[in-house]
Amino acid sequence: MTLASDPHLDLDFALDNGLRAYALAVSAAVGTGWEACSVDSGTPMTAYIAVDGSVPGHGACDVALLWHEDRGWAVVLETPSGEDLTLARLGGPVVAAPEAVAGFLAAVRSGTRPAARPVVPSSSVELAAELGACQGDPLP
Repeated sequence: MTLASDPHLDLDFALDNGLRAYALAVSAAVGTGWEACSVDSGTPMTAYIAVDGSVPGHGACDVALLWHEDRGWAVVLETPSGEDLTLARLGGPVVAAPEAVAGFLAAVRSGTRPAARPVVPSSSVELAAELGACQGDPLP
């Protein structure tokens, strides 16, 4: 079976490559590199980006950005107990512009915790198209 003969494989390939490209673009916008990223193109699709620095009032906890295909981006604290604590979610498109994610992280770090709802793509095809807009250079 080839990619051309199975449209589901084409969509899976587009989603996986798109998610990797998107995570790479967001990691660059927030000042980290690919080594700080982890992506899972399973169901549900998720991405994780470890970020440097802290959040006011939580200096001992590591900070990360988490992306979920149905919820978009969140800033989370990685607590010593191993449980993540969600501080804030970014509203708007689930596939927000990398610069918007960087601004969101900066706002949370400054003590602002915006509360908003994400706008979820209506289908996997739409999600693949939104993620595909981030593709550029070859991926790691």
